[in-house]
Amino acid sequence: MLKSEVNPQGLVTIAGFVNRTDLKENIKSKYSKSCERKNRKIVRKKKTVKQKQDEARSLVKMRKIRLSDTDIEFFDMEVSPTEFLFFTKHKDAFRCMWKEQGKPFWTRFIISFRSYTVKHGVIKQMSFDSPKLNDLLDQGFINMHEQFLEGSATSARSFVDDIARLAQNHDKFPNLDSKNFAKDPFYCRDTRELFRQFFGSPDQKASYLKVYILSPVYLRFGGSVCRCLKRWMEAAPIEYNDESYWTPPAPDSDIKKKESKVIMCSSCLDECGTLYFQEKLCGKNEGPKFIESWTKGDPRFNDKKNPLYNKIADPETDWRLSLSVEDFRDFVYYSNNSFGEKCSDCIALSVCPLHNAIMNSENTPDSPEKKKKKRKKKKKEKEKETNAKTEDEIEKLVNHIEGTAPLKVMPENTIAGAKDKSPTKENSPQ
Repeated sequence: MLKSEVNPQGLVTIAGFVNRTDLKENIKSKYSKSCERKNRKIVRKKKTVKQKQDEARSLVKMRKIRLSDTDIEFFDMEVSPTEFLFFTKHKDAFRCMWKEQGKPFWTRFIISFRSYTVKHGVIKQMSFDSPKLNDLLDQGFINMHEQFLEGSATSARSFVDDIARLAQNHDKFPNLDSKNFAKDPFYCRDTRELFRQFFGSPDQKASYLKVYILSPVYLRFGGSVCRCLKRWMEAAPIEYNDESYWTPPAPDSDIKKKESKVIMCSSCLDECGTLYFQEKLCGKNEGPKFIESWTKGDPRFNDKKNPLYNKIADPETDWRLSLSVEDFRDFVYYSNNSFGEKCSDCIALSVCPLHNAIMNSENTPDSPEKKKKKRKKKKKEKEKETNAKTEDEIEKLVNHIEGTAPLKVMPENTIAGAKDKSPTKENSPQ
């Protein structure tokens, strides 16, 4: 309650005001001023928060590391002992790099890495007509994103450490699915946690397939991170909002995929994919190791009917060097049907109209472009034969002149050879 008072003039006042109207006006003006002051404080606080955000961004020491899905040196090689040694010596620098580059950079890093791997790298040789293989690849990249990007700098560093441990245990891959649990890396005491972390539980058959498909991807990602650290330490700083370092991947819809001439059932298709990666990672240079039906060594030089036969290949090179999964599938199909057990499901598919259309596609008329290419190829081959013949004749002429190997009949291209070839009186027509 407001107390009433009597001022020296004898007037009754309320809180110093003669009447109630003056009191209300005074309170109203003070209230409005108080509201204005509060609003100014709120605006001032909002500006301060925005200024702090801008200042924080300006303090980020991001460095310019170019990202492109065509960078072979950056994304193609697996992590090497030298690169991992460099990484372990500069773990504090990695922590700074991971924080300062920011999540947008690392998101683009993974996008560029995946795009390169699919278009030009190890995944390019994989079979994309199997949904199962596609699902496994997606699982691998999701795990990569969660472990390296969505956690902390410490968890990202631990992920690279685990990839290096995986590379160090590469020699245990041939023991996968071994009947001896002491050798199987999914059960071996030293490696079981590592392999289950990357590839899943051993009671699932897909976990073993993941080793062959995803291990080359993980090892290349670890190597790419180590090379990124080296580039970061030498790179110049840029502004946080500068995005000139990144070249977004082009769409891959125009990439032409080679098609196999054989059709397999889904079971044989998956088994063939597993065999392909087994041969690639754990096979032998001299010939197939895991295809039981093939016992003839290097398929490039044995059995002319097999799809991989190539007598002009270099015997010292690895038979798997340029082996695509489609060519490998054709070879496995031929080997199993010629020397092993035939699959009834594959036989049923082989008699379908679609398969016959694919197999008889070679008998269809060639397009004008294809005919033009064939003519060019024949022309080049003819030129090569002519050049080889000319060189041989020159060599014989030199030997004839030197007296090391006299010629009884001179080459046709020489004047003497032309005279010998010209008709004489004896054999000339009457």
